[in-house]
Amino acid sequence: MRVPVVIELMAMVGAALAGVGTAQAATSHTPASAVSAPATQQAVKTPKLAATPPMGWNSWDAYACDSGARNLEAVARFIHDSGLEKDGYSYVNQDGCYDDLEGLASPNTYGVTDPTPQDPETCGAVNGRLPDGSLYLNSYAYPPSRPCADDGFAVVSHYLHGLGLKMGVYYDASNSWNCEEIPGSYGFDDVDARNLARWGVDYVKLDWGCSDTTVPPGSNAPTGYVGIDAAPGNQGFGGPTFAANPAYDTDQQTTQTTMYTAMVDAIRAQAPHTVVSIAGAGTTGSEQWGLPMAQLDRPTGDANANFTATGKHAAGSVVGLVNADATTYDALTGPGHWVDPDPMEVGNGSLTADEDRSEMSMFSEMAMPLLMSTNLCPGSCGPDTTAATQDQLALDVSVFGNKRVIAVDQDPLGSPAHVVGTFDGTHLEMAKPLANGDLAVTLFNESATDAATMTASPADLGLAAGSYRVQDLWSGETTTSDGTVEADVPATATAMFRISPVSRSGHASHTSGLSTSTTPSVPDAVAYPSDPTATYRGPGNLVSVSCPTSAACAAVDNQGRLVTFDPSTPGRSVRQSLDPDSSLVSVSCPGSRCTALDSEGVATTFTLGRRGAEHASRRVVDAGRQPTAVDCATATQCTVVDGSGNAVTFDPASSRPHPSVAAVDPDTYLDAVDCPSASQCTAVGGGGNSGDTEVTFDPTSGQIGAAGVTAVDPATGNGVSSVSCPSTTQCTVVDGSGNETTFDPTTGATAGAGVTALEGDALAAGLGVLTSVDCPTTTTCAAVDLSGDEVGFDPTTGAVSAAGLIALDPEGNGLESVSCPTAAAALHCTAVDLDGQAISFDPTTGSVGSPGVATVDARRRR
Repeated sequence: MRVPVVIELMAMVGAALAGVGTAQAATSHTPASAVSAPATQQAVKTPKLAATPPMGWNSWDAYACDSGARNLEAVARFIHDSGLEKDGYSYVNQDGCYDDLEGLASPNTYGVTDPTPQDPETCGAVNGRLPDGSLYLNSYAYPPSRPCADDGFAVVSHYLHGLGLKMGVYYDASNSWNCEEIPGSYGFDDVDARNLARWGVDYVKLDWGCSDTTVPPGSNAPTGYVGIDAAPGNQGFGGPTFAANPAYDTDQQTTQTTMYTAMVDAIRAQAPHTVVSIAGAGTTGSEQWGLPMAQLDRPTGDANANFTATGKHAAGSVVGLVNADATTYDALTGPGHWVDPDPMEVGNGSLTADEDRSEMSMFSEMAMPLLMSTNLCPGSCGPDTTAATQDQLALDVSVFGNKRVIAVDQDPLGSPAHVVGTFDGTHLEMAKPLANGDLAVTLFNESATDAATMTASPADLGLAAGSYRVQDLWSGETTTSDGTVEADVPATATAMFRISPVSRSGHASHTSGLSTSTTPSVPDAVAYPSDPTATYRGPGNLVSVSCPTSAACAAVDNQGRLVTFDPSTPGRSVRQSLDPDSSLVSVSCPGSRCTALDSEGVATTFTLGRRGAEHASRRVVDAGRQPTAVDCATATQCTVVDGSGNAVTFDPASSRPHPSVAAVDPDTYLDAVDCPSASQCTAVGGGGNSGDTEVTFDPTSGQIGAAGVTAVDPATGNGVSSVSCPSTTQCTVVDGSGNETTFDPTTGATAGAGVTALEGDALAAGLGVLTSVDCPTTTTCAAVDLSGDEVGFDPTTGAVSAAGLIALDPEGNGLESVSCPTAAAALHCTAVDLDGQAISFDPTTGSVGSPGVATVDARRRR
């Protein structure tokens, strides 16, 4: 017998944020209509850390103890270049085996074959710690900036931050030796936490011991140290056994709580912006004490690359982890507090493509962290690491990069999924309420041999009578029904859907205001110090540039900064904190009046003056829907698009509180927009397995054009990234595989050249990721990519300019945006990169203007 899905959001999220209750989730279910999801979302204060489940990559299942600086940096570059970073994957986490305690012959030491194995440089370290107590890193795996600097992690972190990524490391909270024989932090909590800040670490996984029978020699503990490990029966740091030490309790829970608390308290004091993940599987009920102090807790055992194993709750397999977490931890999950099942095994072992998609689907449905842990190195991986095949990398990107599925995981409501009906041990049906009132549904066939027809009715899902759009999140296909979802699901596969009321979709969805408000005006530019050292901390990635003339450009970065400059004299740039504590994503300047957009949906409008931004004002225009881009057709009309398929149009010069909002391509991730006139805009994006999407609409009414929603680029699986429309009858899009496609937005018809490979055929995965295109005329476009290359071309024919592919910025960390002012006397473009640099060039000849690549934002290289 089926019963309605649980949606006890008030109690669930409230308990998670207010201290995490000790009771397990109830097994009785209440109807979905019992609670208003959006109202609950508004009542919950967004936490500063891990407001949504963290996304990134973990080294263990990819490289285990062969992890090192070279393969971490190669993987980071691939995440950046492949578009996975833009999909939300931000953390690159080192997961152990970095100590310099052991000789290189040890089976647990980094398997160095280059250089020739030799005794490790110790720099006075004893048992893995320097005289000041700091952990000593393996200098071959993580080379320091100079001998004995012990900053190998800082070197890697600096590289990752330059790509816009974040660094994670592995610690042990105990006073014992870890499985990788890394010395624990208990008694060294302050110095270990201080080093997290010194190294620029953003995420730390805290494990717990390994073998309590290890008896190491004497430690480097501070003089007079009287911690638990100094109790009678110990033989130096960590030994000999928990059982023989009267300071330990029998079940270790009190001991673990004491030691974890000491480490977390030190991190909060020394590195407060660090996400903390507790690997508490060694103690029953670790989630009860772990989640109140940390952002993540892992109550289950290590994951493994198997779909299923003996027993319904077989630890570590895909089925085992999903089933173990499906009903146990609902009351503990919510913004700032997530149950961690261990990294995903997608791409590993014997898992099939269906099984990969099942794990991605179920982790997203259950609001779990999306941590990849497969080999993502395309080449130059360092010692003892083999490059992944191009076929494997392409499959990984297609699974990990499904924006529709990711949106379910990253939904700001933070609700877990709940079992629909009675789980029979083989066919698991779950539903998850989303912040906008939609419902995500998964039908998981856990059988390893038999296909199944699986169905969830409106009554099962708690849906009121009505008409609903049902979108398959893997194929992108959309149908209309009474809310029933049904699918023939192959063995080991999962069908995943998003259900939306029809009343909110299509042309009829145009409204006059969704969750918008006004905010106090931003002070004039006099309040913005132009000295970057006065207010700036760390590097910023320039992500968007707009140049209304050949002598004036405005660029924004991911730390809320605005940079204004003349491309001919970039050294005189003015840098300002335009939107403090926020990440700016886009800027548009139709003239001297500009509007910048941040990731929270706040628009800041300002005038370009001699001192940079002047007469600025700020307002909320698109909160909570993943705003991605803004384009202003005039000084009094701007349009924002977002990751939920909406277009928001507003007058940046007006204080009218409610912009107009239209669902122009519902539930689709829109990545860019261009408005060649005040009555026509074209938005593009897409992703997942259904490729690209383009939609042209009237921004003043929300009316979709005659062409409807089109797909003009079948060569891409991860959507198109940018669009430029030099006229109302011509637009050009670029994708992540080095291609451009030009089409008529009024009809959807492509130009004669169709999809054109600007950067050549058969590019390796991760190359040819075009990020931005601008077409100052109907016969000239310039596109830039994440490898620092630029290519000029004629969009009507697809012919690449005589200069071909130009390496504009080969030493940088990727060109993100390009702008070519149409009012210039001669063709002239300016691009910005992730190193805070700008470069101007002629798109027809490829010639670079003086002074070449120039720093305009904070310098990020040493």
